[in-house]
Amino acid sequence: MLFSFEKLIDKCIHSSLLTNCLSSNKLRVIFSFTSKMFKEYSAYTLQEIKEIDRHFHYISGKDKKNLTDKVLKKIWSKKMIRWIVNPDIELCQISLSEEEGRMVGVLEKINNSQKHPERNFLFSPLFYDFEHSFHPNLRKKKLKTVSLICIMSAKNCSNH
Repeated sequence: MLFSFEKLIDKCIHSSLLTNCLSSNKLRVIFSFTSKMFKEYSAYTLQEIKEIDRHFHYISGKDKKNLTDKVLKKIWSKKMIRWIVNPDIELCQISLSEEEGRMVGVLEKINNSQKHPERNFLFSPLFYDFEHSFHPNLRKKKLKTVSLICIMSAKNCSNH
């Protein structure tokens, strides 16, 4: 699978729906586990990723609408949202680590190569979900967001 970061949200997300902040114990390992995942997944086809990543799933319906209405509207213009999150675009979640780390993004078929099927799909991350806060059952536990660390600079954080 190929990766593109042009759609990655470069601001801290502080929402009741999700956050892209992380706990201090994950701060030291974030670079290593994201790099390892990108290295590993870039050699796999989408089908292989679905088989090895037990947390891979498509995001649709209510979750897709909530993401648009409660998070993206605060960050992007309506035009940008229509371009990125439209009915023809698939949103999915993949694991960043074997624990809670996830990444949610846009999945697009860009090629039909038989020779290099690992290049047929492009995954464009929208946001990192280090604490897996986008999961409905985990959200009920109410994350202790005061103990989480923002990943962006203060000027890109709505809490500063």
